[in-house]
Amino acid sequence: MQDRYLTIDKPQVPRVLQPRQNAVVKPVGCRTVYLKNLPYDIEEEELSLQFRVYGPIKSIRLAAWNHTGKMKGFGYVEYKREDSAETAVNKSGSISLHGRKVLVDYETGAPKASYKPKKSDANAQTKR
Repeated sequence: MQDRYLTIDKPQVPRVLQPRQNAVVKPVGCRTVYLKNLPYDIEEEELSLQFRVYGPIKSIRLAAWNHTGKMKGFGYVEYKREDSAETAVNKSGSISLHGRKVLVDYETGAPKASYKPKKSDANAQTKR
């Protein structure tokens, strides 16, 4: 096309919609799930309505910026039972809020793969 070569491939399926290749290992006794790709205008009540279908909820925490109070796009739902958390994780990618596919994973206490510490955070950890 206009003296240029083109390569045409099949469209790639977004990671959110791909089936999980490797099984997610559930931590023993885990009742808390990590929610990623949340809409920035989500309210706890709306999140509760969406996720209580998987089981009774103990608490919901949404991460917000300290200086603006705006949501960061992720949060946590703690269920009263372990099987509720397992059901929610199995529905990861099929849950949609405000047109966004929500990713659900077990909360392990460790930073997620998308977490990149600031240089000041890394320096503070090495000084401890």
